[in-house]
Amino acid sequence: MSGDHLYGLNPERSAVMRWSGKAGVWSPIGGPAGELFAGLSDLYVTNYGDGGLWRYRAGAWSRVGDAGAAYGTRGDHLYRLDRDRAAVREWDGTDWLRIGGRVRTLVVAE
Repeated sequence: MSGDHLYGLNPERSAVMRWSGKAGVWSPIGGPAGELFAGLSDLYVTNYGDGGLWRYRAGAWSRVGDAGAAYGTRGDHLYRLDRDRAAVREWDGTDWLRIGGRVRTLVVAE
């Protein structure tokens, strides 16, 4: 859930879906995705086809970098554990800043 919306993947993972608020009524808003997670106001998905991490905001998709091993959000902050688990990074809106070293798991709590 992000903002006032509920999102999910269809069973084949070929589409990102948004719930209309009515029982059984979902609408596609994006294509194939591996994982999805939500922040305060944004939806994030991994795309196995291009190896990217994508953000859905205000009805539009934008790439925010490469997919990692794990993700987390707190408020408007987005965190990523690099694929090789060598660094924890925070998205500053333009670039991924290294904020920590090698870890096995990333968990973000409010």
